Amino acid sequence: MLFRSGELLAALRDAGTVAAILLPNDPNVVLAAGAAAALAEGMEVRIVPTRTMQEGIAALLAMDPRLAPDENADRMERAAGAIASIAVTEAAREARIDGRRLRAGQAIAVDPHDRILAAGEDRLTVAVEAITELGLDPELVTVHYGAGVSPREGMLLAERIERAFPDAAVEVAD
Repeated sequence: MLFRSGELLAALRDAGTVAAILLPNDPNVVLAAGAAAALAEGMEVRIVPTRTMQEGIAALLAMDPRLAPDENADRMERAAGAIASIAVTEAAREARIDGRRLRAGQAIAVDPHDRILAAGEDRLTVAVEAITELGLDPELVTVHYGAGVSPREGMLLAERIERAFPDAAVEVAD
């Protein structure tokens, strides 16, 4: 869900606090969060520019309520920055992007900056290729799946990831 600055400002005011940290969890909400923070008179508002739900969760886990908002925001931003995430979806139309020729309906994997990491016919293979393309040696891979993906397909992806990255812990969440 995308929020407008007025909605975020109303939420800040309704919180009834003197300090808040906003986690947009979407690159399209970062500007709205900044506008809301600028309009929140009498309130110290920091924005941790999270781009995905996974970054937001990592940021929340890093928060320490005993610390000042600036210290927390810095900790939270570092934690969010340590997260690498991809989304697997379908190409909406035929296109050439980043030197790749895509067909409508083809499985594609993108990073939070909308950079295409992998494309192909099988979305499970595309997901594993995208993780490889990130060039990381992951410690933990969490598979989140939603509409259009069965629990069985989520487990099959986890099995493929475990084979490709045997040192990584793999978990599945719907």
